[in-house]
Amino acid sequence: MTRILLTNTPWHDKKHNKWHGIRAGCRWPFIMNTPLPPADTLGYYNTYPFFMGYATNYLAWQAKVGEIFFYDALARAHTYDKFYDGVKTMDPDIVIMETSTPSIENDLEIAGKLKLDGREIALVGPHATVYASKLIKLPQIDYVLQGEYEIGAYEMCLMRKKKVYPCRQIINIDTIRYPYRDESVLLYADGFGQDKYMEYPQLQVWTSRGCPHECNFCLWRSTMTRGYYRRRSAKAVCREISDCMRSWGFRSVLLDDDTFNISDKHTVEVADGLGHLRIQWHAMVRPDTCSWESFQAMRDNGCVGLKIGVESFSQNGLDYVKKGYNATRLTETIDFLIDIGFKVFLSLMDQIPGENDEDRAETYKWLKYFVAKGASYQHPRLTALPGTPLYDTSEKKEKWADYGKFY
Repeated sequence: MTRILLTNTPWHDKKHNKWHGIRAGCRWPFIMNTPLPPADTLGYYNTYPFFMGYATNYLAWQAKVGEIFFYDALARAHTYDKFYDGVKTMDPDIVIMETSTPSIENDLEIAGKLKLDGREIALVGPHATVYASKLIKLPQIDYVLQGEYEIGAYEMCLMRKKKVYPCRQIINIDTIRYPYRDESVLLYADGFGQDKYMEYPQLQVWTSRGCPHECNFCLWRSTMTRGYYRRRSAKAVCREISDCMRSWGFRSVLLDDDTFNISDKHTVEVADGLGHLRIQWHAMVRPDTCSWESFQAMRDNGCVGLKIGVESFSQNGLDYVKKGYNATRLTETIDFLIDIGFKVFLSLMDQIPGENDEDRAETYKWLKYFVAKGASYQHPRLTALPGTPLYDTSEKKEKWADYGKFY
């Protein structure tokens, strides 16, 4: 029987332990300027690798595939030596590895070492998707799976032919199993900017896949989901959360969709279901895709915090990144959300080329105003990652490793 490992490999400072990276599950892979945490320790920032988790259970559900293993060595803060020992114990025939642009040199080095042990190597993730035709020519790479890769992984396992397997998307995502979870699921936590308001352990869930909006910097829309938006039923979402609460004792939920609140109907139905579960929850939202009444329904049903991709408070900046916001309506809605009791986290971008000094002053004016009202925020520089429309039009191309240094 074929043994197949899906893994998010280590990525940290080997020499001085001054930094570690965040890769799978993160829409903008980046480097944290902090040492590698203690192995298998709760309470550190980790994003659940949804594409990897869904693909794991998709393969496990199929007949004639083999024995499937899930190993998020990065979330478990395992060193390279511990990772290689773990792989040796599992002894897979095929290793499916997550990749990203800032970690790709690290990823290929690991692939080469695993290949020397006689294992077949498949690359997945945004970087593998964009540079598939080049990566498949490398001697240590046997397969490249593009985009969301459940079906591609299944085809690869059946064919075992060295080639690029193009993205084939699942249309009805209510028909597939929940993503894989074991005891390591308790390690995932995304309280970025909202830690003091959040209860742990935290469950991360998707209520949809993809996003219909066309922000030109968005990595996953361009590489993983290809802009194809699908939503799950509220019943299926709440059943998954209820099952996980019973199994693992979660005390809060993060709806980690690209955008949760697309349409009033979906927003209110999920909110109502979570209200019946009586659990604290948070969500990734846009301020312009549902009504204020739907936001109020979220608040009334236990939603505590909102993460909002603002990018800029100037219309020039918003237009440059093709955000689709009206700047005036944006500030009005955020003001409303804070006033009705939400803990709001604002994600902005510095150094947007389309902005002038007046635009930047406008952003800082509103940021100061909302922080005074209790909002938290991040303000890293705008980075055009390969695969995005913004990268295609950007004059500045950086070394791969530098793309993780946003802050």
